[in-house]
Amino acid sequence: MSEWISVEDRLPESKPEKWSNPVIALCDCGMVYRLSYFNGVDGGCWQRTQSFADNASKKVIKWMEFPE
Repeated sequence: MSEWISVEDRLPESKPEKWSNPVIALCDCGMVYRLSYFNGVDGGCWQRTQSFADNASKKVIKWMEFPE
């Protein structure tokens, strides 16, 4: 079974200037989303879905890969 990974420890893998595969993301508001991470040259960012914005999520705090 997968375990939560802190964004402070590691971020989802992706090639430079590309989005990662979708992961399960736990946000600061306690909600869980299906999001991708963008590995930008000048810094990365998490995908901002409408649901993420509607629930007052400010940041992703943990994530895990989808089980196979």
